[in-house]
Amino acid sequence: MVDIVVRRLPGDICGDDIIDPLVSTELVALARGRNELDSLATIKVPVQLRTIYRSGVALGQLVEVQDSMQGLTYRAKIINIQHQIEQTRAITILTVERIQ
Repeated sequence: MVDIVVRRLPGDICGDDIIDPLVSTELVALARGRNELDSLATIKVPVQLRTIYRSGVALGQLVEVQDSMQGLTYRAKIINIQHQIEQTRAITILTVERIQ
């Protein structure tokens, strides 16, 4: 079993210990620790967007959203995709993760 400590500056917040038998090399342990720190570093807010049908969108893809109601432009990651037919038109419902 690999035992490492992953830190980022300023290093004042400690995460939980990760015990995983599939982490068998130092590189895998470093990547797992970095991903864990990334997930705890920012607050991610799910936002649901309705748009005309979009083909070619994929999970994990980054999108730029221009929110005219709030006057904001931000980038977000697609975490869910739904396509629906409403009467005579096709729509795409995207759930994205926005960093707050």
